[in-house]
Amino acid sequence: MEETMEGDGVRSPWTEHGQRIMSAVLDKYSEYLTVTDTIFETLLKFSSSKPHVVLEQKMANTTTSTHIYPNPNRLSVGSEPITSKEMGTKFKSREAIMELLIPLGVEFGDEVSCRDINQTRGRSSTFHPDEVKLTGSGWLEAHLLYSITDAGLEVKSPSLPTDVNVGFGLGGMHYCKLLTPTRALEYLIIDSLVGTQP
Repeated sequence: MEETMEGDGVRSPWTEHGQRIMSAVLDKYSEYLTVTDTIFETLLKFSSSKPHVVLEQKMANTTTSTHIYPNPNRLSVGSEPITSKEMGTKFKSREAIMELLIPLGVEFGDEVSCRDINQTRGRSSTFHPDEVKLTGSGWLEAHLLYSITDAGLEVKSPSLPTDVNVGFGLGGMHYCKLLTPTRALEYLIIDSLVGTQP
């Protein structure tokens, strides 16, 4: 199967890149962090998945989870987007990774939000602060706000961050709904040009 930034059916390079951004490990320490993603085809399996991080050989080996929400209009020829609707991504939080790597002298940048990962470089795009959810079911049921207005593209990401001290294996998580790379590209090369002068 062909690999794209969204994924190849097994893993998502975009989610792996997103985890690196979310961790805020400074570039000069990037070798201290490994990320391996798993794509879950069904929402049921994705909803029960949890990312993990473990320190092995002075490296934070991190696993992430992804579910790509297909676009029901993907066969449409009209003006509706045809690319994947959004990506559900489950990351380990910056704090969870810091707990393992700060004792090794690894330095971190500022805290990161889902909005920071979603931001694309282009014109007429507004990325609103995350819509923080309080429960896993609330996050699973929420969807990325993706709206094209006269002012341009507007994006708002549902997120679910948890404190590292939360019990039952739920601590140190940061779940995000992300704009897929193909949807961002579709906006940049098609939708952002609609109604503009040639």
